[in-house]
Amino acid sequence: PSAMFRCCFAPGGAAAPDLPAERPQPEPPQDAQIAGEEGAITTRAEEPSAKEGAIAKDVEQGVDEESSDSAQFDVELTRESLTSAGLHLMVLDYKRPYILEVLDGPIAEYNQSAPLDKQVAPGCFLMAVNGKVEDAPSMVQEIRESRVLSLRIAPKEVFTFTIRKNGRSLGINVHYQLMCPPLLVMSVDERGAMREYNRQACDARQLKVGDLIVQVNGACATAKEMLEVIKRSGELQLTVERPLN
Repeated sequence: PSAMFRCCFAPGGAAAPDLPAERPQPEPPQDAQIAGEEGAITTRAEEPSAKEGAIAKDVEQGVDEESSDSAQFDVELTRESLTSAGLHLMVLDYKRPYILEVLDGPIAEYNQSAPLDKQVAPGCFLMAVNGKVEDAPSMVQEIRESRVLSLRIAPKEVFTFTIRKNGRSLGINVHYQLMCPPLLVMSVDERGAMREYNRQACDARQLKVGDLIVQVNGACATAKEMLEVIKRSGELQLTVERPLN
């Protein structure tokens, strides 16, 4: 396969519950098509603090304006060869690849003539490939081996909220690849600042399993950077992405 298709896998289906945030991570092979080591962080909740309030109100609600009127859509492609696909994917949960980058290739060519709300863009989710759903390895294999591709694409829904830890742990478990940006939410603990936030937020603005944290207090370059901000900050502004239904 050509370097025009890249896919970053983080092996393992769940975060290790007792793994500290500062666990050293090996660098992924630079020349591999499927590269990366498992990463996980637990910010397990401690006993509730006596300090007042663990939650700050939402500072921004609603979905991304560019995607709010969009819905999932299909892309049909026929390639002359298997030498390029034009996608850089991240796979964190083995269900739905997350599109990090659109490279030169048939996807970029499709985008040139597609309406704005039907273009494949970074931040979109790959929901199905040639009928394969919730099976990221099979979906990636189809992209590598099939000249005819039927892709189901979900634009991203985006919201941002602010939360105060007030001396407690954030209370979430996340899965990540250290040098790529998103943090995948694997679980929300029964006690902690996030559980309290979820109890007070409307259903559409709760942090849920499967959500991607893509920015923390403005930090968005890598998971490593975001984890460091989470660890040292008492107040967090989190930007979250999920597939738009």
